[in-house]
Order: sequence, then structure tokens, then C-alpha cells
Amino acid sequence: MTVSQPGIACSAPPSSARGIPVEDGAAKSFTIGHLEQDRALVYFANSYYGMAIADDIAGRLVPGPSPAVDWLGYATWNDPKRRARRDTLRAFAEVGAEQGMATFERYERMHPELDMDNLASFLSWVLEGRELHDGRALILGWQIQQNSENVDAYLNLAQSHRALGEVELAVDTLREARTHAEGEVVGFIDAQLGWLEDDVLVAQQDGSATEPDRTLILGNYDSWRVFDKEGTLLFQPGSSNQYQLTWMHGTTYALEELEWFRLRFELDGDQASKVIGRYSDGRTAESLRTNP
Repeated sequence: MTVSQPGIACSAPPSSARGIPVEDGAAKSFTIGHLEQDRALVYFANSYYGMAIADDIAGRLVPGPSPAVDWLGYATWNDPKRRARRDTLRAFAEVGAEQGMATFERYERMHPELDMDNLASFLSWVLEGRELHDGRALILGWQIQQNSENVDAYLNLAQSHRALGEVELAVDTLREARTHAEGEVVGFIDAQLGWLEDDVLVAQQDGSATEPDRTLILGNYDSWRVFDKEGTLLFQPGSSNQYQLTWMHGTTYALEELEWFRLRFELDGDQASKVIGRYSDGRTAESLRTNP
């Protein structure tokens, strides 16, 4: 037999007591009926975790074990896994990174049966969404301590370092990730490193560094155009908007209003032979010079 409600369908458990959860956004409701005793219960909870009390509520209707609730597979309110998620996340969000990490480590000591790596991955995902990168960096550091070849953890850690403005730490983390990476991931990391190393070079420049002669890079590159307008260096991709170029280092330029895109010109004698568009996510696009 199969019973269904809006948003969920479930097969009946091997018991005369049959439970049906109904999910509606962040709120939860639950219905359970006992055919032999001709008794039923409905409850509504204005909470994402409303099903956590299903076992206790059902026990008031039919004392003893409740196969119907067990079959649903929801964690109870006092389940260590659920409590670890709730308490650790609350500590990170409401107190700070150090307290969040201390709470995580307390559950690690008290409940060795828990999959702490799974919990760490969950916390990393949530903390990223909330832009709590200081706490996320601690959690990712823990994952790397457990597995020094966890490339994903390195990449996520580099992302958090970037968000915190710790560019040199991000570069070091990516370089370490590269020693454990394989295949296409190596190329992705190299592209990320190139982007970040631009920022490091800019930060380390002294006053002696100067922009090269602009006439070397002016011209058309397939559908792209680089030109000087009353002393302002501009870039126009196709027929779209024009963007002001700001020199960074060497022949690399940033674009105002496009923080995720940069241009690097390759020189051949007395002019640039091509321009490479570089995206912050590692992608590149090349265009060859098409005019003398």
C-alpha cells in the first residue's frame, strides 16, 4: 500500500500504526493512526525540525516503540548527530569561530561514533553561505589534519582565505593542493594561482614599477578593442559596454566594474600579438591581434 500527501509519498511501514509526514517549507506536520485501536493523531510544528519530536508525540498515543516513526528516518530531538549540528553551528554563528571549533571538538571527544568528517563538510557548506569564513577556515583545517590529501578541503580553504583578504595564505594553500591534485584539477588550480599571484605581485610592488608603453597594446583583437580615449585606456568586447583598464603589473590589467575579469597582453617585438582574458574562476579566453 502507498499513501501520499502533497510533497511526499511513502510506503506504509510493517505495522498497523501508519505515519505520514507532510512537508511545507520550514514547517512540519505529522499524522499517525492505529487501525486496531481506532485512534489517530495529527500535530503541526512551525519549525524545520518539527519532526524531531515525532517519536515522543506518537508515544503518547501508542506507548512503546513506534515502527512508523522509525521508518520515516528523522533524527529525534536528542539525537547526538542532530545536537552536534545544532550546537556547533549556533556556536559559530552566535559566539564566534573559536567557540564554534571548541564545540565541534567537544562532540568529537564525547561521541566517537559520530561521522565528524561528514559534520565538518556540512558546517563548511553552511558557514560559506553565511560568509563566516573565519570559522569555515578552522573546520577545513581540521579536515586537512584528518586527511592531508583532501584536495577539496584545500580548495575550499583557499576560497575562505581569499574572502578574508588573506591572499598569500590562499596562494600557499593552493600550492599545497596542487601537490595532491590530478588531471584537470591541476589546470584549474594553476589558473587560480595565476589570478591570486597577480594580487600578491601588486601588493609587493614598490614605487619603481611602471606601466609599459600603452601604444604596445592598443588595437583590435578579433572582436575585442583596446583604445585610448582622452588619456583613459578602454576595453570594448564586441559592441558591448566600454570598460576602463587599470594597470596591475607587467602587461596585466584589471577592469573597473568587472572584478572577476582581467586582461594580460603578450608582447611580440614592438606590439602585443594577443590578449588573454582571465576569469576569477580559472577560465581563459584568447584573442589574436587582427590589425597591424
